[in-house]
Amino acid sequence: MRTLCGALALFGWLLVTLDAQYICWQALLRCQQEKDCELAYNQYLTACDGYLKGNSRQCPSHCISALVRLNQTRNGPNLESCDCGQDAQCRMAKRAIEPCLPRRYPGDASGIGCTEARQRCEEESGCHPMLTAYLSNCGQLFNGRIGEGGLGGGVGGGGGGGREGDLPRCSRSCPG
Repeated sequence: MRTLCGALALFGWLLVTLDAQYICWQALLRCQQEKDCELAYNQYLTACDGYLKGNSRQCPSHCISALVRLNQTRNGPNLESCDCGQDAQCRMAKRAIEPCLPRRYPGDASGIGCTEARQRCEEESGCHPMLTAYLSNCGQLFNGRIGEGGLGGGVGGGGGGGREGDLPRCSRSCPG
């Protein structure tokens, strides 16, 4: 009987560990206990403040960078996947920041997000110069100053067969 109780307790702990979706206030507390996560969270609050308050229609690149940094901490990803429960302010904030979240898609590049495409391209020496030119020529698009028609040729015409082909296919809704 004692072994059965121990096995059930271990099984229960395993289920809790595997289904470790935090309630958002718990995820925030865990983040605040980790120095890197707390710093990244404070940077996110500062960088995304204007966007979250509705002062800007486009998510600023420094807000996206802050979210990337937050996601690179041990406890940061829990803030993205946490459950707001009945907390209306939490749900509203998550809904507001959703367009700024960098996307990472597994597998085929046909549904790849721009952040993932850029990261992949930066890893390839043949793609990186094209990415630099693309960002230099198309930065106004990402900042909402011109429409997609002002892009001209963009990237992907290099014929290198590398990651540069991912860039034009990345989600047009992403700001960068």
